[in-house]
Amino acid sequence: MCSGCIEKEVVKILKVDVEKPELGKPNFDSERILKPLREKFNEEIKIPLVILQKLPYTLRKCKNSIYVILVKNENYWEVGDILCEKPEEILGVGIDLGSTTVAFYIYDFVEKKLIKSFSILNPQIKIGEDILTRLHFAKKQENLEYIKNITIEAINEELQKIGSEKIYYLSFCGNTAMTHFFLGLPVNYLFIEPYVPCVKWIGILDSKELNLRTHPLSKIFIFPIAGTYFGGDLIAGLFFSEIYKKEELNFFIDIGTNAEVVLGNKEFLLACAGAAGPALEGAIFECASQAKEGAIERIRIKNNKIEYSTIGEMPPVSICGSGVIDLIAELFLNGLINSNGKFQIDKFPERFRKIGDEYVFIVAEENETAFKKPIYIKQSEIKSFLRSKG
Repeated sequence: MCSGCIEKEVVKILKVDVEKPELGKPNFDSERILKPLREKFNEEIKIPLVILQKLPYTLRKCKNSIYVILVKNENYWEVGDILCEKPEEILGVGIDLGSTTVAFYIYDFVEKKLIKSFSILNPQIKIGEDILTRLHFAKKQENLEYIKNITIEAINEELQKIGSEKIYYLSFCGNTAMTHFFLGLPVNYLFIEPYVPCVKWIGILDSKELNLRTHPLSKIFIFPIAGTYFGGDLIAGLFFSEIYKKEELNFFIDIGTNAEVVLGNKEFLLACAGAAGPALEGAIFECASQAKEGAIERIRIKNNKIEYSTIGEMPPVSICGSGVIDLIAELFLNGLINSNGKFQIDKFPERFRKIGDEYVFIVAEENETAFKKPIYIKQSEIKSFLRSKG
């Protein structure tokens, strides 16, 4: 567990008893609330105009005893709200914008714990499953704006379900392309030599700058970009895993539509990246797909018997990426392919069949699948897989 992720919280809820104003003394309402806050923090605290506009009424309504919500900016704290009663929930949302899915992690600053996580499909998929297609599409400003808007709309839909007004802080990570799309940054020079991203460090923004439906004074932290192929998602993973603090060598592996691998410890970090998802799914496998209900996700071959499990325990419709890896590993471990990926048909003849002019290995027979057609892997697909994975 990341030791530094929760210790330095970016939202605090404090009970503050404010001195009553007295005739003949300096009686600024703002100073009356800042004085006890400054006693608790050795950092600058600012009160936004929208809070000042309601401060006099709230102080007197609450009889000078209020709950203050403080939100961390880069170099100071900002008063995010003032309330008479302690709120039941003050939420933070972590957003991981992947090329295929968008993951949400909901954190309650009152209970100080993660309360929910879920994911949705990235709406950009309708433009193209691979990032390169989307990058070419986004060369035109109006198309870039379209990608940004559909991404923000999909995120806003989920934020509203969570409870927009309760969300005071968000963190965002994504690969370099996803970060550019989310922020509406030009991508024209991202995929041509010398592959130059727009910006490295964005830091903390007001959520309203991105039209996110959250509390009006909420903030969003954008994880920085380390390079063209190493985005904020990798930085977030390293921050969480803390391999940069460890004595021993560690591997950090993030496999999605793209894959990043980092080897290192507190002395050094060595990273590499490449395509992963398309190489394991429909791009080179006729019977493969993204992870979905009915996709075969686990495969075991033992004593010439095939066992598999599907997502949602539904009748099989395809093989997803984890299933493909399992299948090729099991074929090799059982001697059904050699080190070059060539089928050894004599080892399990009843499962090999010729379709067209090519041999295939049958994973699920016609009578097992949802659409009454076999699910298989071709000889040529295995060779393509071996080439793509080096």
